[in-house]
Amino acid sequence: MRILDWLLGKPIPDDHADSERIGSATGVAVLGLDALSSAAYGPEATLALLIPLGAAGLAGPHR
Repeated sequence: MRILDWLLGKPIPDDHADSERIGSATGVAVLGLDALSSAAYGPEATLALLIPLGAAGLAGPHR
């Protein structure tokens, strides 16, 4: 077994490959949703981390 086959799985047989393909318009819509969802939760995740850390920094020991 090759390493790529182990990591990615065996290649699709040629007789099944045509039914697994998507066109350009469908591909943009399907793969574009991933970037859209990442952009949607990214700022919220950043603030969820920075707000408690900023509050902890302000409440920390003062010299």
